[in-house]
Amino acid sequence: MIRSNILSLGANNGHTQRTLGFRIMTELMHNALFLSLAAGVLIVLGTTLSGCWLRAKKAALDADLKRDMIERGMSADEICRVIESRSGGGCKDA
Repeated sequence: MIRSNILSLGANNGHTQRTLGFRIMTELMHNALFLSLAAGVLIVLGTTLSGCWLRAKKAALDADLKRDMIERGMSADEICRVIESRSGGGCKDA
């Protein structure tokens, strides 16, 4: 049905093309499969972007903490102990 509408459009003006575009979008919004797929894509994108933003923010906070500790004159061992106690992770011995 959509294809026949597009093919019959021919050389109509821009107003008819906008009307056709509106009709196509209206048909898609009433299609349960399209809405399900669109919702799934938005959920995946949202969770991926929020996870990336969270990791970037955490890395920036860790870098600020380390910079502050270096400016205070703390040694590498002291910084390592603070990071270990904060994150539960450990510093690797060189």
